[in-house]
Amino acid sequence: SGVLRKLQQQGLVEEVGRLETIGRPILYGVTDLFMQHFGLTSLNELPIVIEKNITRNQLKYNKSHNLKTPILIKALKVLMRALDAKDAYTCGHSQRVAHLAMLMGKELELSPEEEYVLQISAFLHDIGKLGIPDSILKKADGLEDYEYRIARDHPEIGSKIIGEISELTEVASVVRHHHERFDGSGYPDGLKGKAIPEFSRIIAIIDAYEALVSNRCYRQGVTKNSALQEIRRNAGIQFDPDLVEIFATVISREIAAEHEVHEDIVLAVN
Repeated sequence: SGVLRKLQQQGLVEEVGRLETIGRPILYGVTDLFMQHFGLTSLNELPIVIEKNITRNQLKYNKSHNLKTPILIKALKVLMRALDAKDAYTCGHSQRVAHLAMLMGKELELSPEEEYVLQISAFLHDIGKLGIPDSILKKADGLEDYEYRIARDHPEIGSKIIGEISELTEVASVVRHHHERFDGSGYPDGLKGKAIPEFSRIIAIIDAYEALVSNRCYRQGVTKNSALQEIRRNAGIQFDPDLVEIFATVISREIAAEHEVHEDIVLAVN
């Protein structure tokens, strides 16, 4: 019967087929047993009890799941801080990328849910570098071909790490594709144009910009204006041209704000 099928799904009856073949007298006895156990006055009430049991169990599962996810994200953030500690030159890089990503999100008028995905993706975009040897990450001069191939694995490694958390599957995809290029010559999958996830295209711009303005062991960072010019030169080649213009608006506003602060300081000193 349909009632017994539901009982089987809930683990209350393991062998419905056997019960359905042992005859009405025993089946009626089973019915009476369940009615007494659940305090029912009618067998028709049993599906309602079962549905309530399903709902209660689902709520328990959701509560447990919702408690675990923030803990796992915190653990990933701890790993990112460990990555920062490995290399003084890249320390704080992920936080700066996440900050600029949030400014981009505001400019794009993303929903709170979309902002969350973008922020977590930006913060964790380089987590795959945990799987890259220090000898490659910290190498001051140019990488050998084989070393470069190893370094290029970090988006895939990061995606696999993040993909272990079911709620972060979209983040895992963003991280995997943040080194794709708009013309299709990027890695790991050679995606082209709008086939690249939007948030990956955003992070690609910010990641490159932040790398340009930051000091490295092998070079000094360039000015923000110079970095922005370089990003614009690569619009349509490496970067999404529409997103580049939005990014330029964000950075120009940041530069103007910093200039105003500098002028206020100079006036205060004088």
